[in-house]
Amino acid sequence: MFEYAARQVKQALVGKGNADKAQVRHMVKVLLSLQGDMQTDAGDALGLSICHAHYQQTAMRLNLGISK
Repeated sequence: MFEYAARQVKQALVGKGNADKAQVRHMVKVLLSLQGDMQTDAGDALGLSICHAHYQQTAMRLNLGISK
């Protein structure tokens, strides 16, 4: 189980920890090439998933000494 603070998710997606939910939803749509409206809960869930993938990928690179 993993836990991320809201500021971590916002930082990972938008680049600033004080972004609002609309900015997070927008970046989720851009990153996943989604069209149309998105419910807030769906944007939160997808944003958290993207954040987790980002942090896990970074952790793997650090643990394996991989740089990109």
